[in-house]
Amino acid sequence: MKFITFPFLFLIFFNLLNFIQSQPIQINLDPRENDIAISLLENVYNIKIENNNSIDICKFRGFFKCGQYDPYQPNIYSINYINLPQHRIGFNHIIEEDLTVFTYLSFLKLSGGIQLSTSFFDNIYKLNFLTDININNQSQPISNDTKLPESLNKVFFNYISVKLGSGWFESNIADFTISRPQLGYGLPNRLIKNNDRLLKLNLAITHYYPNLPIGIGQYLLNLTYLEFGVFNDISSNQGYRSFNFPTFRRPFKKLDQFVVIFYNSRVDYQIFYLTSSFLNLSSSLTTFQTVGLGFEISPNINSLDFSYLNPGFYFNIETCSLIEKCRNNCFILPENSSLRTFGCLFNISLVDFKNISSIEVQYNNFPQQLPTNFNQSKLKNLIIQDSAIFGSIPKSYCLINSFKINYLKIDGEVPSCIQCLGGAKGGEMILPNQYLEFGYYVEPTCTNFKLDETYFNKILLVDTNGTNIYINGFDLGWQINSSRNNVYFVIPNSKFVIEIPIGVGINHSINITFENTKITKTLYYNYIPPMISHYSCLTDDYGFDKLVLYGSGFDYTGIGNILSINNLSFICLTDVESGTISLPFFDFFHQQLVEGQGYNITITVGGQKSNITPLYYFRSIGIDNTDNSTIKLNNSGGFIQLNGTFSTYDRNLVTVKINDIPLKVINVTYTTLAIIYPSITQINIIYNKTVNYSDFNLIINVGGHQFKTNIDYVYNPDTTNQTEIIFPIPKPPGIITPIPDNNCFGNDTATNSPIPTSTPNNPSNTPFPTPTLHNITTGGNITNNNNNNNNNNNNYTTDFGTITESEDPTTITH
Repeated sequence: MKFITFPFLFLIFFNLLNFIQSQPIQINLDPRENDIAISLLENVYNIKIENNNSIDICKFRGFFKCGQYDPYQPNIYSINYINLPQHRIGFNHIIEEDLTVFTYLSFLKLSGGIQLSTSFFDNIYKLNFLTDININNQSQPISNDTKLPESLNKVFFNYISVKLGSGWFESNIADFTISRPQLGYGLPNRLIKNNDRLLKLNLAITHYYPNLPIGIGQYLLNLTYLEFGVFNDISSNQGYRSFNFPTFRRPFKKLDQFVVIFYNSRVDYQIFYLTSSFLNLSSSLTTFQTVGLGFEISPNINSLDFSYLNPGFYFNIETCSLIEKCRNNCFILPENSSLRTFGCLFNISLVDFKNISSIEVQYNNFPQQLPTNFNQSKLKNLIIQDSAIFGSIPKSYCLINSFKINYLKIDGEVPSCIQCLGGAKGGEMILPNQYLEFGYYVEPTCTNFKLDETYFNKILLVDTNGTNIYINGFDLGWQINSSRNNVYFVIPNSKFVIEIPIGVGINHSINITFENTKITKTLYYNYIPPMISHYSCLTDDYGFDKLVLYGSGFDYTGIGNILSINNLSFICLTDVESGTISLPFFDFFHQQLVEGQGYNITITVGGQKSNITPLYYFRSIGIDNTDNSTIKLNNSGGFIQLNGTFSTYDRNLVTVKINDIPLKVINVTYTTLAIIYPSITQINIIYNKTVNYSDFNLIINVGGHQFKTNIDYVYNPDTTNQTEIIFPIPKPPGIITPIPDNNCFGNDTATNSPIPTSTPNNPSNTPFPTPTLHNITTGGNITNNNNNNNNNNNNYTTDFGTITESEDPTTITH
């Protein structure tokens, strides 16, 4: 028995596979589509095909592309792409075939003299997958009531000599271009329907049809890009009639970019004079570009004031007449604007640089020296290339964030800031030019490098919420590096900033390296220790009682502050927005703290401990007002005694305000509070208002605990309310503050000594010190005792400097 070897079987299989792959794959195209496609080839290009099935239409020279769409007929394909290139020159052909048989057609492009028939546009609505039409020539009429398919997204007409109806501006088209209209072209007279689909519109304007539809700005709701192609050539148009540049009765709502391109022979052309209101097209406009010759500044004005436009505006002028006849300060642009010119002959120094952050000038053959009238604090980028610029580089160019002056006629001495970079890096900025002693291979030399060492000779104290440190110098370069912090130049070569992040604790440092010299410096800093300036006890909008601490040096990292009340400790977070520490009075607090008792509170942050501040605890402060009626005061001012819960006999713990105006406290007991209040006239003088009798707040603060209620001034106050007693401006009676039966603590001076331990439940005959309020609205006092903060370090100098966020180094204090 004979066996067939494995290599022989593999050879048979390999040859069979090659044979199968070499056979053309015939796509089964819908017969109707196949017939119409072959008809187009024969009628447009005179290509004769004897057998309709002898060629694969879907691969014929890229004219057609096909796809499979019907899941029930997976072997049947449909044409989805038609691109008919220009045929025989000088031969115009109108397609009469019914293109609606291409059910899934999405792209249609006709070049040369190929046109679509009127019938096509009458039935175009049947092409429900059509998204893109590109037609080079169209002179066959298009009905005014043409209905477009909802799928149509992009339309381009090049040469068009027919009028288009309003339906083209009421459809789903997002990108619509009319490039070169001919006699017979026209647009609808007005728009009457809102269109939120059209985003980009390119229209041509000619002397025989310079009009735009009325309401184009009002009804194109989301148009962001508008371009006009203006044909203003007089010499090549017989019967040329001057026309006005289009204006808009109502501005566009979202127009972002406006472009005007002039088409003329540069010999004889119509000029359109601009005024400052020309670009008042939209409140969202950010870009204006003009190309060619046609615009000039109106002779009736000195300059175009476009400062009303949006900050960051981009102004682009190419081969222009707008700037070439400028005499002085051609444009006034908005803040942080960019100006670019290309092929314009003008004196750059006549540009108003006041608000310009970036300027680019190319191919300016007007002989001149480099401009120096720019605002160095605002100009961030300058490019001047391929222009007739001569002379030397001003030293002020070292203060520009980025500049390139290449292919000019610059000679003379190279500034030291460029020499610091050497030819390799500096050459990118100023070469090629005509320097005798500077080239691409010159080594860096930086003999004038100088740095203000003030910040590097001490340990700085910085805020825990972070800060910026500004440092000055000379020839510092354009680039500075740090591995930890954000360090960057504010002014190149002369001023940089170190952004110190939020943090806590001591013994921090940052290394910075100057790229041009590779010099490294180290900055040492500590974060300030925490300090409590005062506190408040209040009820928030949700009805929760809170203890709020004010001060500095609190934690912003999210680790938390350690709050100590006598022997109790809590971790609490800093409110980033207000910079305060807020701690709710939970039941635990009410159980641990004694009414009227004074406590010592401190904050520990990053191992550093704050000053000791006394806290006075009262469970509740308020006025007896069971019916929630508004307290009424005599409009002439006077004296009032309020009944309620005030929990103290110490008048020095109590402050009262009407809004922000402090009142005089005459007497306070556990249940009564007597005050003198000003007249309505005095209050209105303070607030610079006319007479207003209502909407005032009465704010009572007892030892940092706050209560607020509404009051009204009345001409004839109602004295029937038993919760209040109102007097008509008498002299206050002589009131003697009684000695309370229960002792309470009123020492409001922060100290490192603990508060006495006696309580209202443990009377003592020893008199208590009289408190001295430092703040009429809150408790607590500032006494900075940082003996417990040991900031000495054997590795550093012990000279400390406190720094605040300022650009002036003199703000460092020792």
